[in-house]
Amino acid sequence: MRSLVAILFFPLIINGQFFNKESNFVYGINFGTHLADDSASSFYNGYYNSSFNINTILFPTIPNALSNYLDEKLGFSNWGPENVPPNMIYRPGLELGLHLGLQKEKIKFYLDYNFVEIKAIGEFNIVQNFNSNNNLIKENILASLVGEERRSLINLGIISNLISENEYHIGFPIFVQVNQSKVKSNYMVIDNQVYNIPNPALQLINNQNNNSLSGFGFGTGIVGSMSISQDIIISLAYNLQYSKIKLTSLDEFKAIQNSIILRIIWNKK
Repeated sequence: MRSLVAILFFPLIINGQFFNKESNFVYGINFGTHLADDSASSFYNGYYNSSFNINTILFPTIPNALSNYLDEKLGFSNWGPENVPPNMIYRPGLELGLHLGLQKEKIKFYLDYNFVEIKAIGEFNIVQNFNSNNNLIKENILASLVGEERRSLINLGIISNLISENEYHIGFPIFVQVNQSKVKSNYMVIDNQVYNIPNPALQLINNQNNNSLSGFGFGTGIVGSMSISQDIIISLAYNLQYSKIKLTSLDEFKAIQNSIILRIIWNKK
């Protein structure tokens, strides 16, 4: 029984040695990478808006430069998209921000305010239709899809001791999160030419862009710290967060996100 209690309350009962007994205000900068869950990336696949999708760009009522180019390369009205809607994924994104905290000997209260820039990518092929002239080899043209997104994250939490030695410290964070997401762009690239996709988050609704909507979440992780001088600490943090991301008032995605953050912290005694 005693062993069970010790395991459950391990983060709070180890005597700290890395931090002083006096409470210190600390501040710092965060920079690292954000690994977004791919579930929300489908928002940029070019078919999310059923009333105006990629097909309206490829097959316009009046021929345009793109349809003329495809007719020239693949044959007049002898082509079509293949493997659509495409599978989209998020690339690892840049995460930057500020860190504020009140450091006590065994626990820390902190706030992180970070900005994330992420990009969703995918691709599909525009392929010649089968006929007697191309029964051996069908020409195709690659089309790339890109969605650019910005997220702001506010994490408010505590970090309790796991291991505290003179040389280093390992902590266990728990936090709640408020986030905002903004769709910056959504476009298709064919032959190095960019064609904007009318994503619903980029449409004007009541003369205002339907973006920067708030979501919520919570998370945990692990933080390792070591001193490089009397007043400067370097920390490496891993955050595992379950977040609700809202890209429009009607479109929200709930999933686990990951962040790896390098943090430089200054003590203000």
